[in-house]
Amino acid sequence: MRVRLLSFIAALGFWLIASTAWAQTLTPVAAGAYTSLTANVTGGSGTPTGNFNTGNSSTGVNQRGYLIYNIPAGGTITSATLSLNAVTIGNGPNTIAVYAVTTSPTQITAGTAPAAATYTDLGDGTQFGTAVATTNGETLTITLSADALTALNAARGGSIVFGLNNETAVGNDDNVFGSSFNSVPRTLTIAQAPVAVPTLSEWALILLGLMLAGAAALYLQRRQQLA
Repeated sequence: MRVRLLSFIAALGFWLIASTAWAQTLTPVAAGAYTSLTANVTGGSGTPTGNFNTGNSSTGVNQRGYLIYNIPAGGTITSATLSLNAVTIGNGPNTIAVYAVTTSPTQITAGTAPAAATYTDLGDGTQFGTAVATTNGETLTITLSADALTALNAARGGSIVFGLNNETAVGNDDNVFGSSFNSVPRTLTIAQAPVAVPTLSEWALILLGLMLAGAAALYLQRRQQLA
């Protein structure tokens, strides 16, 4: 009876670990923007704190932003949310859309791929989510789609690029994130199921459960002996 009880407690501990998703908040390894003619046109573009202005500049040139994140290896990613400080909004409201990107993170950061093709890639293809920016300094919260989760899971252990396009930009200075150099937040929050190997703290909880179960079993055995 005691062995069965201990086995049940251990199995329960492993089941609890396997069924719990862990939230992780990630910051970008690079951020920036492209025009159809020029790579990394904004201040600090290609660095973690780069300006990722999305929309039309003061001269009416359209820019598309990007954010690159390293995705941890591990269990399945079950949900993901981008949180982005809108900082300044020119002639809003503006709809910001997040897109899948096929150009490699290394090429985007270094600006070695053709600017025109990369610019197109940042705002064309599978859309991962949208948000409407209306107020300077507000935080845009974009819940990413099932397609985004598929892309994130494929990127585990590597990097992923999110393209940003202003879907409603018209005229000069019609943009979002125009002063986003060093802005926060610019985070990606993911819920990731842990792998089946417990951490030290999880092992400690399992062992504690086993000790309590063992003590209970011993107590019951002694009561039976005294009865």
